[in-house]
Amino acid sequence: MKLLKILTLTAALSALSVAAASAATKRDLPVRNEGASVSVNVHTGGCTTPKDFVVDNVAKGSPAVVTIKRIKWDACEAFVPGGLWIKYSKSELGLADGDSVNFIEDLN
Repeated sequence: MKLLKILTLTAALSALSVAAASAATKRDLPVRNEGASVSVNVHTGGCTTPKDFVVDNVAKGSPAVVTIKRIKWDACEAFVPGGLWIKYSKSELGLADGDSVNFIEDLN
């Protein structure tokens, strides 16, 4: 009987950890809308550059939602609590100067 309870509890905890891992595949990022451009703040260990990210998707709307994806891992270990601000022109994202924009990082 105790073995059945332990197995049931183990299965339930495994299901919860899988659900939590799949829910954490995207993260909202801090953004500064600046007229014709927009800046997004990303985590860095000190070696991140703008070229380490690609724009994965632009969903037009109010606000527009831009999904970026890191293509190069930052293995540096510097303490950079303010992150790195990356600037994009709204025209390169296919957006108008006055559009409000939010950013999401795809963590997959």
